[in-house]
Parts: sequence; C-alpha cells; structure tokens
Amino acid sequence: MPGSPSLHLDYRPDLDLLTGRWLFDPDPEQLRQDYEDLLKEGLYCGAQRWLLDLRRRPALPVGLTDWMETTWLPHLMGVAPPDLRIAFWLPPQREVLRRAAPALNARVEEMLRQPGAYRLRLFEDEATAMAWLLAPAGT
Repeated sequence: MPGSPSLHLDYRPDLDLLTGRWLFDPDPEQLRQDYEDLLKEGLYCGAQRWLLDLRRRPALPVGLTDWMETTWLPHLMGVAPPDLRIAFWLPPQREVLRRAAPALNARVEEMLRQPGAYRLRLFEDEATAMAWLLAPAGT
C-alpha cells in the first residue's frame, strides 16, 4: 500500500476502512503530500470509512488549516463516495487546542453541519471513533 515515511496507510476490505496513521509530524510540504496520497488511496480503494490517526501530530502547521479548508476538503467533497465518513482521532492536547481556538472550532462545527459528500467527526479515542465509523448508514 502506498504511503510515505511519515504516513502509514492500511485498507481493510472486511470493514471497508482506510486507516491513515502519521508516524511523526512531517514538515508542511510532506504533510500536504500525505493528504493527497490519502485521498488517492481512499478513492482507489473506494473506502467508505476513514480513520485518520493524528496522535503523533500535536500541532497544526501554519497555513495547513487554510489549505485543508480551501483546497483539500472541497476537492474531497467533489470526488468522495456518497456515504464517506472520516474520523479524525486527535491527541488530547489537540482537542484542548481546538476548543481554545474559537475561529477554528466554529469552522469545524460549520463543516459538520453542511450537507455534502462526506461526514466528518473529531474523536479523542479510537473506540468511539470506530463505533461511529462502523455504525449503520444514517446514524
């Protein structure tokens, strides 16, 4: 399965689950490439469920949030399978930072309410993320 030194990708056809685990916090250019690779692999596999493990990436690089909002997520929305679910598994300190950043928090909440080609949620633990990913469609 493709990947990079910083991102391990694994597809489980029995669960229709693509997992992307960052092994360390790469530089911003590599991180953008990792997200592009993740998108390509997800589309290639046709995975309906994505678990993105961000625990080894404690901070968002400057400019990545804007790139995600203006480039990557809109592109994903245009090409994603109809019922795609994406679970972002955050490190505990990232959740604290997210809650402390009202502008980012408001943007994430807005994205969660938008109808579109995918559903996105943020999680602090894998069990809760997996339960949501594997729940029947429409829940």
